[in-house]
Amino acid sequence: MAGARELREYLERFRMESPQVKLDAERRVCVDGAIRYACARRIWELHALNARTNHIQPVLSGSDPPEAMLTSLKAW
Repeated sequence: MAGARELREYLERFRMESPQVKLDAERRVCVDGAIRYACARRIWELHALNARTNHIQPVLSGSDPPEAMLTSLKAW
């Protein structure tokens, strides 16, 4: 029987609408720049940003609701 972690990973992969993307160094730099640009345009304060090969971890604050900020960053 699969453990909780394996089950969650399976379910998350099943729900994905697009194939998984791995970010190489060039793409991580591009994503980093896009997030910084989006934050500057929206006047959000970017406290920390870590672009990894399989996920991005931004820490930011602003006057918009968190859901709107996330949607905007994903669009950029």
